[in-house]
Amino acid sequence: MTARGFFKIVLMALVIGIQPFSAGAASAEPLQNVSQEERLNSLFTEAEDLYRSVDQSNSIPLFSEIIATLDSLCARGPCQREQVVMLTGSLVYRARARLNNGEEDAATADLRRAIMNTPELPLPSEVAPRLLQIFDDLRSEMVGYLQIAVSPHNAQIRIDGEIIDSFVVSQALLAGTHSIVVERPGFRAIQEEIEIPGGEQVLLDRELERVSAVYEIVTRPPGATVSIDGQALGATSGTAPAYFTPTGNAARYRREEFSDALVIDNLQPGTHQIEVSMQDYRTYIAPLEVADIGDYLATVVLERAEGTVVLLDMPQGASVTVNGEAASPTWPRGQRAADQQDAGSAPRLTLLPGEYTISVMSGTLGIFETSLTLADTQVSEVSVVLRAGVTLLGVLGGDRVNARNLEQALTARLGSLENWTLVNKSGPATTLLEGLGIDAALLREHARLPGVHVDWEALQAAADSQTPGAVYVLGVLSDDTWADAADLWVWPAAPGPARPDRLHVFLNDTAAVELFASGFASPMPFDRPWFGALVIDSDGAAGPLIVDITDGGPAASAGLQVGDTIVTIAGTEVGSVREVNEAFAAATIGSPLAVQVQRAGGTAIVELALGTSPSVISPSEPGLVYSLISAALTRNLGGEELTAPRWVLEMNRAAVLIHTGAWEAALTALREIGDAPVGPGLGQAAIDYWIGIALSALGPTYYDSAIQLFRGAAEAQGGRLFHNDGPFVAPRARARLAALGAGGA
Repeated sequence: MTARGFFKIVLMALVIGIQPFSAGAASAEPLQNVSQEERLNSLFTEAEDLYRSVDQSNSIPLFSEIIATLDSLCARGPCQREQVVMLTGSLVYRARARLNNGEEDAATADLRRAIMNTPELPLPSEVAPRLLQIFDDLRSEMVGYLQIAVSPHNAQIRIDGEIIDSFVVSQALLAGTHSIVVERPGFRAIQEEIEIPGGEQVLLDRELERVSAVYEIVTRPPGATVSIDGQALGATSGTAPAYFTPTGNAARYRREEFSDALVIDNLQPGTHQIEVSMQDYRTYIAPLEVADIGDYLATVVLERAEGTVVLLDMPQGASVTVNGEAASPTWPRGQRAADQQDAGSAPRLTLLPGEYTISVMSGTLGIFETSLTLADTQVSEVSVVLRAGVTLLGVLGGDRVNARNLEQALTARLGSLENWTLVNKSGPATTLLEGLGIDAALLREHARLPGVHVDWEALQAAADSQTPGAVYVLGVLSDDTWADAADLWVWPAAPGPARPDRLHVFLNDTAAVELFASGFASPMPFDRPWFGALVIDSDGAAGPLIVDITDGGPAASAGLQVGDTIVTIAGTEVGSVREVNEAFAAATIGSPLAVQVQRAGGTAIVELALGTSPSVISPSEPGLVYSLISAALTRNLGGEELTAPRWVLEMNRAAVLIHTGAWEAALTALREIGDAPVGPGLGQAAIDYWIGIALSALGPTYYDSAIQLFRGAAEAQGGRLFHNDGPFVAPRARARLAALGAGGA
């Protein structure tokens, strides 16, 4: 469309108060067919160009095609505003072209139709005088004017069902009878028929009669249902009207947060009750005073319905989720202490009424999870007790009946563990495992052929990120059709090694899950009773024989001697080293214990008080779930208070790494232990020995360094492995030297 033609269409649109139709502007009510809209725009531009050319008459067929198309569209339903504008413009252009072509009757017919479409239509000043005369004659015949003067001034006026602009004081109308409605809430409406003669003006001078009070209700937020005296009258919507200014309590909020006014009329003077309700907000109920039949404005600020969960003892830096979504507790008065026990200074969550599962996670310290129902205004105090998290990643396999049964059994048993928090992530784990290409078939092959690769490092990293816990458990059924057994893969979170333990259980063994859970229920102790003597089973003795006594140890302090045969402990006969160890394990450390021995001079009863020895697991001890030990170590080393000396915990971590074959990581862990004791018992001698083992495993490049460490360990007097009553380091170090060809050096 040319600039000149577009200007004319805009001029017409401004006169009749509607949006012009153009190819370059988005329409609020587009034509039904977008391609047809584009075609009409293109056709209109082409017709305009022809109208201004020397072949002006050639524009008539194009304008006729546009008019016929729009007539067809409007015949299917009410014309859209853009269609009316284009139709009127096309009729005016065609009338001008026809008049210039000597077709005055046809031009007159086009102008008549244009005026019927748009009574307030003006003509551009540059049209031919004859066309202007025809147009003025037609308008005098066809159009009259309604002069509007109504009170109150903001009453709504509808002419033939169409609302007119409240600022219009003179409305052009086609000559004839028109239906007029004047109304405003709180006033008696006027409805009448008015005859408008062509070329004349008719005055509409009306004053409405007041019949009731009117309340305009504005709410924050929009969407609230308003009831008066128990009757629902509508819901607020939209945005605040231009005349609205928040005052009082409402002034704390932005205008954009308020609704448009909901108009309530038919209110008579007196006291009424207003009720404003909205989901997730507290219902507002208050008296509504109507002094007289005037206009009133009420602003209602709804408060969210919410309760408070106070998280006592929550560690600083812990993350919180509510129903699986991340949440940010607030700390009152700037408090950030990690050990708050006063509800007034502890962090809290503000939540809508409902049922919630709240989880608190603090790295390796553990997980806390609780479920609760929160009511409006309720304050629920929750003591956060972090426990190591065992994350169940589900049970893989096509036998869904047995998979479901095993998962339920694991959930029930692991969920009842005293020192653990079960987190069932079977659902999210499905996507996690699929993304890594890990399924039941792969894990079955891996169990049968360890050379089949499973990227445990990637699985550990993904689980740490997406389904965090301290230990992960994944079940794999033995068969997809009819499973009779399952593998339970267990591995720790980082920094524990990404090498799982595999436990095979039979599904018809009701004690299998209980036995598996017992590994969680009985965590690895990092200390043990200390006797201070080496006892052996000997065919030449009638019972357990003492062959070595540690200077300064409990046995030496009790007066026991090398060569004594232990007969009874606390009155119970013992016939083997195993029974001696069982008796000491059941005894109370530090309490007197009667020990009867047979020696060369006869029998003797001595009073023994067992001491305490640090304890380190053996990297090759059968029956241990090393993943659980790794998780316990990570939790201990990450806590504020250690449950054992740090060097003991670090030695145990190294033992787990040696068990998994992570030699470089084990070497690093051992070299970082800096405060182990030197001398008899468990300590530096065992660390040197283990460093030598790690270096040997790394290959010939490190044999010389390993030999030097084994030599030092071989000379350590009284050095022990695993605990202060454990095997001596020196003999094992000499055996390692011999294996490396350095036994005689």
